[in-house]
Amino acid sequence: MKITFRNKVILSFLTVISITGFAATFVGIKLIDKSIVPRIQDKVRVDLNSACEVFQTTVTHIQDIIRLTSSRFFLKESITDNNIDELNAELQKVRQEESLDILNLTDAKGTVLFRAANPNEKGDSQASNELIKRVLAEKKSIVSTEILLKEELIREGEALAAQAYTKVVATPESNLIHKEVETSGMFIMAASPILSSEGKIIGILYGGRLLNQNNTIVDRIRDTIYENEKYNGKDVGVVTIFQNDVRITTSHPKTLRSKMTIQPS
Repeated sequence: MKITFRNKVILSFLTVISITGFAATFVGIKLIDKSIVPRIQDKVRVDLNSACEVFQTTVTHIQDIIRLTSSRFFLKESITDNNIDELNAELQKVRQEESLDILNLTDAKGTVLFRAANPNEKGDSQASNELIKRVLAEKKSIVSTEILLKEELIREGEALAAQAYTKVVATPESNLIHKEVETSGMFIMAASPILSSEGKIIGILYGGRLLNQNNTIVDRIRDTIYENEKYNGKDVGVVTIFQNDVRITTSHPKTLRSKMTIQPS
């Protein structure tokens, strides 16, 4: 069958259009791969760095509170004179003003002398606590993220145990979790030695802030990175802190468009 001139022209145009389309698609994919994707990756990297910086600022702040308080004269004098009862008002003031959930004092061996959040609970040893052990060994202020079990939380105060209690609810993208509730709590915890004039450890001050169901950090990260940007009246960004695979605090649980996850080490 003969192909008419008209059909030849149409076929030629279709061939050119097809080749051009494939070429344009190929070039577009390459441009996206070489230009847009790296930009997105850079944006994510910058956002994660910003989030970590906000988190680290809180960590440093708590460490500074404990370090500076441990150097105050009234602590050294009360321990030296064995007059711990007079510490109550001062330590309660520090705990409340700095929004600390735990603020405890031990002797030089790690035995608890005073709990600001639960004054009636004392006398137990924290010598096996890794944070306390490091302070005793290094004679300097130490800060880290710590997990406290339910029994430890109850000792610090029933309210903390209640705040840490979280029902585990499976979501479409979640890992399989073999428990119904989370009863332990994640803290930013700092400890600092109390030194005599001769440089000898006479006590340890330690304290921290519970992250479970505390939205202060995640809200600050969201506001820093997303600057209150909204879509259809909802926050564009969601910041979540996980304790293992359990979400313990989030800036907005119902916003699904964008999510950033911080997992403290």
